[in-house]
Amino acid sequence: MRILYLLLFVLINFYNGYGQINYSTSFDGCNASSCSDWSISGGFLANITPNGSSGYTPCNTASAKANIYGGEPITTLERTASIGTATLGSFTLNFSYKCIDYFTGTATPAGYATFNLYYKTSSGGPWTQFGTFNNVSSSTCVAAPANSFGININDEVYIRIVVNRNSGDFWAVMDDISLVETSPPSCSEPSALTSSNITATTADISWTPPGSPPSNGYEYYYSTINTPPGGSGTPTAGTSVSLLVLNPNTTYYFWVRSDCGGSGYST
Repeated sequence: MRILYLLLFVLINFYNGYGQINYSTSFDGCNASSCSDWSISGGFLANITPNGSSGYTPCNTASAKANIYGGEPITTLERTASIGTATLGSFTLNFSYKCIDYFTGTATPAGYATFNLYYKTSSGGPWTQFGTFNNVSSSTCVAAPANSFGININDEVYIRIVVNRNSGDFWAVMDDISLVETSPPSCSEPSALTSSNITATTADISWTPPGSPPSNGYEYYYSTINTPPGGSGTPTAGTSVSLLVLNPNTTYYFWVRSDCGGSGYST
């Protein structure tokens, strides 16, 4: 008779000893396409600079800017080095921006540009989108809508802002970027992992929900290697799953966490 050995573990995150991230930059002193571990590419005359060019003026002393028009409709501003290591796991990105006519510097109409926001948790990616919005009409820099995302504790964090042209010929100008790590997730972890109905190639796993069930269900992950997952798991709304394609005579490790929605994940 073949026996499946199934070991169950709750995902544990370890405090890494670093302080929470509270990052900001205003690009003051920059005058290049790359500066302070940020780079801008795509579009015409993409640069991080105080210098005026045609209708361009910075938000403050210097800003990241690129001319977007029909021939070059996209520009990308990204942090090329890690901003830091997550200790709490929930982040909010803020920055200021404006979209102004290439020739006159006057405000472009609302909706001429779409700003798409991304993060990644390692230098190799992949990028994950966490926000999008269209520009408002303003000749001076205004605050972008605050957008939040959650990652695993001990993950690195990188940021990318991609601006897509919808119409017109204008400068996309960005400045005063801040990334603040906020309080721990608002939902609690599940408990009491149990297995049942184990066969040579299948098993049922269940857990007990926290007192206040998470708003977005759960994520689970299993592996033959006892290494906690570094990224996303498989989402599920319920408190049990059936594992249907397992190898006989093999030890499996299982993790589950609550998905708090926009405020991140439980430990």
